[in-house]
Amino acid sequence: MPRKEKRRTPSVPGQAPVRSIRTTVPTSAISLSFKGLFIFCFNENTECQIGVLSTAPAHGLKIVFSKWNADGVKQQSFVLGPALSRILDRARLIVPGTPPGIEQVQYPNFSRTTAPATKEKHDLRWIIDYEKELHKVSTPLTLREGIVKPVLIVNNGRFFTEEVDLKEYVSVKGGTAQGDIGHLGKSVGVTIDAPIGRRIDLRLTRQKLSFTLPLGVIEDKCEYQLSVVNSRVDEHQAELSQDQRILTKLLNEVKQLTDTAYGVGDYQRTDMLYYYDAIDEPSSRQFDFQLKQNMGEQPFGFPPAECYPGRLGVRTTLL
Repeated sequence: MPRKEKRRTPSVPGQAPVRSIRTTVPTSAISLSFKGLFIFCFNENTECQIGVLSTAPAHGLKIVFSKWNADGVKQQSFVLGPALSRILDRARLIVPGTPPGIEQVQYPNFSRTTAPATKEKHDLRWIIDYEKELHKVSTPLTLREGIVKPVLIVNNGRFFTEEVDLKEYVSVKGGTAQGDIGHLGKSVGVTIDAPIGRRIDLRLTRQKLSFTLPLGVIEDKCEYQLSVVNSRVDEHQAELSQDQRILTKLLNEVKQLTDTAYGVGDYQRTDMLYYYDAIDEPSSRQFDFQLKQNMGEQPFGFPPAECYPGRLGVRTTLL
């Protein structure tokens, strides 16, 4: 018997942002959540591509699809663990009957160095932009091949920041603080309006092979969530335990990082530097982060288990 849990209502902002968005969420809604080491970009307003940093050691990818029925009972449909998800190239969420269209939640007077009020915390710009904010480029940064995968493609939905880290950070380059960054977004949320009676499918692709995984049919007063997590394995070890071989490998990687003090000299690097496994920039131009209040203290930076998503604001495709 599935255990009863309080049905989750998608965390969407209640005030109108700068860009035109839908102001109502239907009773039956699909929500997506991305936590951990992901990098994403938008192809104008028609598509979002969310890529996994597949080479980060000690990180395991988990994809969970869940349904809450009208009685508030959570029914978990499936879990894709790291063994399968690591061999995929692409995944596309398909909801027939929903016209393509991407909406980015933004509010007036955004400032990363100002603590967000209740409504402003959903501004998508809390997610750090490696191209526009850190490297300040007008042409896309170069991505190394084979690092960002799988890439999940979403053709419609309302994109926003689910949660903001209220601690303040400074940017670090070469172990030296560069300047104030402020607050960082911790996870990305998406809500999709879906007509009753339509199917939800996830199309999985590896090289030239494709397989469509049916997730279910939209029912009245039900809610659906696709949760994608690429975080340190010690954060969701139990959910990954169905593949003991992969789990053992990842836990060994955690131990190796701990044994090597997770850094060199006085500077303790963070998981955010793994973005440069994918972004082709020399070490002298690689940005990391440290807690502002910890400047001059050791160790500084994110606790090793923290890893937040990043954005490429100039690039239009990861493929």
